[in-house]
Amino acid sequence: MNKKNLFSILLMPLILILYSCATTGNVATVPKSDVNVSERPVIESIDVFDNQIRVKVSKPFEYTIYKPGDPFTAVVELPGVDAGSFQEKIIPNREGITEINPVTVSEPTPSTELKVLLQRPSNLVPEKNGNLLILNVEKEEEAPVPAEEVAGNETVAGEEVPVENIEDQNKPVDAGEAVETPLEEAVESKGVPAITGIEFERVKDGVKVVIVGDSPIKPDVLPLENRIVLDFKGVEMKAETPKEVAYPLKGIRWGKHNGKTRIVLDLMGEATYNVAAINNTVVVSLSGPGLVRPIAGGEAGSKMEAQEKEKALPQKKDEALAFAEGKYRGKRISLDFQDADIIPIFRLFSDVSGYNIVISPKVKGKITMKLVNVPWDQALDLVLRTNNLGQQMEGNIIRIAPNKDLAKESEAKAKARAAMVNAKPLATKIFNINYAGVDRIKEVINKSKLLSSRGSLTTDERASVIIVNDVDDTFPKVQSLIDKIDRPELQVRQVLIEARIVEVNTNYVRDLGIQWGASGNTTDFQLSAGGTGQVGGPGFTGNNFIVNMPAAIQQGSGAAIGIGYLNAARTLALDLQLSALERTGKGKVVSNPRIITMNNTAAKITQGKTIYVPVATSDKTDVKAIDANLTLDVTPSIAPGGAILLKLKVSKDEPGDIVAGNISINRNNVETTTLINSGDTVVIGGIYKKSNITSDDGVPWLSKIPILGLLFKHKSVSENTSEILIFITPKVIKYELPKK
Repeated sequence: MNKKNLFSILLMPLILILYSCATTGNVATVPKSDVNVSERPVIESIDVFDNQIRVKVSKPFEYTIYKPGDPFTAVVELPGVDAGSFQEKIIPNREGITEINPVTVSEPTPSTELKVLLQRPSNLVPEKNGNLLILNVEKEEEAPVPAEEVAGNETVAGEEVPVENIEDQNKPVDAGEAVETPLEEAVESKGVPAITGIEFERVKDGVKVVIVGDSPIKPDVLPLENRIVLDFKGVEMKAETPKEVAYPLKGIRWGKHNGKTRIVLDLMGEATYNVAAINNTVVVSLSGPGLVRPIAGGEAGSKMEAQEKEKALPQKKDEALAFAEGKYRGKRISLDFQDADIIPIFRLFSDVSGYNIVISPKVKGKITMKLVNVPWDQALDLVLRTNNLGQQMEGNIIRIAPNKDLAKESEAKAKARAAMVNAKPLATKIFNINYAGVDRIKEVINKSKLLSSRGSLTTDERASVIIVNDVDDTFPKVQSLIDKIDRPELQVRQVLIEARIVEVNTNYVRDLGIQWGASGNTTDFQLSAGGTGQVGGPGFTGNNFIVNMPAAIQQGSGAAIGIGYLNAARTLALDLQLSALERTGKGKVVSNPRIITMNNTAAKITQGKTIYVPVATSDKTDVKAIDANLTLDVTPSIAPGGAILLKLKVSKDEPGDIVAGNISINRNNVETTTLINSGDTVVIGGIYKKSNITSDDGVPWLSKIPILGLLFKHKSVSENTSEILIFITPKVIKYELPKK
């Protein structure tokens, strides 16, 4: 027993040592990968249904959905998510979805992109439920098709049509062979979109089939075994198919099927394809196995957009100018980002716009935004401003960097330019001035700041030259400015200004008077009436008038009629005299000053006389000169359109009445600015004055008696009218330069 116990005691440590070694060996055989398990979310499943994709991830994740230039492609970006076992292309053969291509991206952060190729232009509408992302395929709204085109076309877009409807499986097909309808029998419908050309192109990495329409066209794509079917709904065929094709393309055929134009691309075998629709062009890119790598979704569309933009270079320049000015005219896009890195977003803008984008290494940041149907250049501007970034555009290249770096670069460039200017030697050049004044040219050059900090400018009016002392780079700028200003058509033009001052005066005077008297002589009674005046000569009464109110007639104006009565006994005598005056006067005075002057040069013409008026002071009498002149003061300016801007001052002063030995001056002045076409006449001012004066003189009370009161009153009527008008007619005088 003792020996057995001793053996047991010795055996126990040995067993413990062996067990320990066995445990250590098991740990060593555990795969290293099982110990360092990745903490990144992993895609567990991708399930595809009709018009729906379900992506399940092992852990919470973020996502971003965007559409590049190709309307048949959508990209789902999963930042920080590992693709797991999904490394190959998925062809689900489901409605609305052609294929799903998982792509692993390592920079700037490891992530996975699901590039979804759609059967028709569609949108992916996301729904997230925990770690499950549901992507619903919703067809984009299209323009309504006429009822006659829709009738009978109940085939669902993209549905698999029996092959017998397209071709006989065992029948060899030559390139260009028609399927059902010959080209000659294609129906031409007014207002219906049509395919006008089909071209075949060989490219470095495969072949391209370019389908061109007379308006925007979008196909429904149906990939079948060894062929690709393109259905164009409501589109007519007016093009011929290419007669020669190359690998991997076997032939191109077309026909009418259920109201659609169907184009079939027969393939020699397995091939990778990509369909991009841009405006009125559809590009099908094909590459066979062994030629190139598969074309990623949206890549062909981006390349095609770049080609289209290169063809429309003027439009691109306008777009670049509009972007620089803050006016957005780019193609409209929709974006949905959640805490996404901005570097891939800038790459997206490059694909959409066709511009090359260079990003500074200092550019970092994330952004969350959702934009629907906005111009790409506006979206880019928003991303830049949000992250305090700026852009510089050079041709078709956009450089993106932090604003402070761009500011430092601009400052450094300015300093470098200044240093280069300071290092250059000074030179002197003389510029001849032919038509404009040297002082005016000097003023324009100084205000334009064309000279460098070391430059100087002097003038010589006698020789009509400008002398510039500066670096050589300044001289072409000065010469260009002088050539634009010192032109004969701007300086040599002259203007003839003609003024007409018309004065019209009209006066009318009517004067009625009466004189009458009586005398009598009897034995017991004697009557007489005294008066003055001898308008019509003495009557029987010997100019003795009871009422003496004659008209103011003079020699050669007016008239008087006298009536007298004397009885036979010469004891009673009556005398009556009527006098009347009517005078009408009309006068018209036309003053017509003219003057010629250079463009933008003041001119003045004066005609009149000087009147000297005595002025009495306390100790002596002086003489004061007063001008009574007709003056035209004008400055013309010829506008670029040919009209003439006139600054006018017209005055007409003339002597007036003399009151108490002092003469008065009648003044008529107008000062204005007006715009007139050459050769036109306008009235720039006028004065109209009219006065009516009526006076009655009579014997009190007796002159108020009706009818009888006419024997006791005198009436005078006076009307005066004066009018003055000023007319201006400018005319540009063409000056012909002497022939050299």
